[in-house]
Amino acid sequence: PGQPPSIVSSVASTIDTFKPDTRFGKIGGYFALIGGALLQFTLGSLFCFGNLSPYIASYFAHNDYMDIPRSKRDTFDIESTYNNYISQTNWVLFAMITIETGFIVFGGNIEIKIGPGKTLIMSSILVTLGFGLTYFSLIYNSFALLVITYGLIFGIGVGIGYPVLAIVCMKWFPKRKGFVCGFNSAVFGAGAFVFDSIQTKLVNPYNLDMDPSYGYVLQQDVIDRIPFMFAYVAAIMFTLQFISIVCIRNPPWFISTSEMTGDPHGGGDTNVSKSQLKYEAYSLTLKQTLGFWVFWELWINNFLYCVVLMFVTMEWKVFAMDYMNIKDDQLLGIIGSISSLFNGGGRLLWGIIYDST
Repeated sequence: PGQPPSIVSSVASTIDTFKPDTRFGKIGGYFALIGGALLQFTLGSLFCFGNLSPYIASYFAHNDYMDIPRSKRDTFDIESTYNNYISQTNWVLFAMITIETGFIVFGGNIEIKIGPGKTLIMSSILVTLGFGLTYFSLIYNSFALLVITYGLIFGIGVGIGYPVLAIVCMKWFPKRKGFVCGFNSAVFGAGAFVFDSIQTKLVNPYNLDMDPSYGYVLQQDVIDRIPFMFAYVAAIMFTLQFISIVCIRNPPWFISTSEMTGDPHGGGDTNVSKSQLKYEAYSLTLKQTLGFWVFWELWINNFLYCVVLMFVTMEWKVFAMDYMNIKDDQLLGIIGSISSLFNGGGRLLWGIIYDST
């Protein structure tokens, strides 16, 4: 499906019988895995949202508090304002997840058309800009701008990049697709392990206790650091993404070669490898994909999983403060980091099980 049958038959055995006899063919897959892991960590910072939402809510509530004349601040309901912003931040994550899942559909198609390198550059720019520009969303005290930067721009970047890394690595390891896909998904799920503690240390280096009722609304030192944290973390993301993109490329047998000396319609040299043609021949169009019930089974299963995941991602830190009375901010950051390891570990486990069944 998706290509003329003649193309499928002409390249059917190419990738199945290939053995990586070049030096890069032997080690390039491992470079792709390592580079992919670095980039997946930045994409997986999506799961840091629950760690960041009390900071964001505190920042906006603090600005509202400071806008009130001093003579009327005693009557200002800090707790209600803070909780209202906690609820509103959920819309940022909703926008992020919604736009991410929408653009995941296009990530693979973009990779086919322009290659993994350019696709991942596009993804990295959007992720870094989305997170970094959140600095201005806070400085200008604009919640709408926050939805655009941290919700939409960041989410689009994650959606475009997420499928590409698994696609490239599975090209390198066609017989270990479950492990490779599970590994990429595991690193994505463990993104908070890297960034939760970094964010907490940048915002609250002296580990001031968080008030369960109104967060850090009255802690001026913490409030002042929140916008700058987004800029600093964006710089860290950029560095990891730059290293990653240098490492990731298609296998040599997926790169343009002179193997194909003519197209099946009598044209000239197509300058496309046979393996790439086979890959494209077996790639379904969006319309074809929607026609398979198995796609909808997977989609519904993933949708239900994401509903639960989004709730946990949004509320875990607030829940720990309100119902478990944990006020130690750095301890909360460590808890979030450890939980992300289990998130990633489960993904890897299911990938390994897939390969063995």
